[in-house]
Amino acid sequence: MDATTTTRHKGLLRSRTASGDTQTAIDTWYRAAVERGQRICTVGTLPLTGTAAARETALDPADLHPSAEPARLVQRALGDGYQGLGVLIHADEVIATTSERFHDAVETALTDLCTDHPVEVLCVYDRPGVGTDCLDLAVEHHEGDLREEQLTVRRTTDVVHVAGEVDMTNLDVLDTALRATALARGRRLRIDLSEATFLSAGAAHVLHRHAAVLRQAGAHVELHGAAPPVARALQLVELSLRSPG
Repeated sequence: MDATTTTRHKGLLRSRTASGDTQTAIDTWYRAAVERGQRICTVGTLPLTGTAAARETALDPADLHPSAEPARLVQRALGDGYQGLGVLIHADEVIATTSERFHDAVETALTDLCTDHPVEVLCVYDRPGVGTDCLDLAVEHHEGDLREEQLTVRRTTDVVHVAGEVDMTNLDVLDTALRATALARGRRLRIDLSEATFLSAGAAHVLHRHAAVLRQAGAHVELHGAAPPVARALQLVELSLRSPG
């Protein structure tokens, strides 16, 4: 899957107790879609603040299921003079009204739309909520850009990019992303930490554990670009793992 395509299909893990950064991310995505001249389609309820005049078209989850041929929505938007389609979808509401399997199919259809048509997608998963209970699903479908309030994870063919802070609140995101990468990738993996600003001891343990498992299986794993504070966290954990007892 090409990185441009996956970046157009973005995932956002929204903390319901967040300071507002995730809400800003939703508004920023919305404004950019409007500026691109796209028709905005929404599935579920996501409050938008400080945006351009409302121009959303509400969709039912079934409209985006592969069986409904959602490419027709794009063709209709283009025929109406828009430059494409922007889809804002609340995963928690889709799964609550359908099923996890149904949402999985919708996510696959959205990736296909981004591959073949002028479409931008933002899928919002709540934490706690579907963004915790179905984290595997969120990670699987948003390789190119999965964000939460402090952390962004991007995965390409043989690189995992980790940006921001990893602590106990989002350690599960990093763990799940590395596990998915290990299952999907081949014999070489680079973990790019050049944009990581903080790693807790738990996060450093997770990185070492995944790297060790892959290396034992014969893969070449490289942790790259760690800034001094991040490198120190990794070194301290490595020393503790080597210490007897």
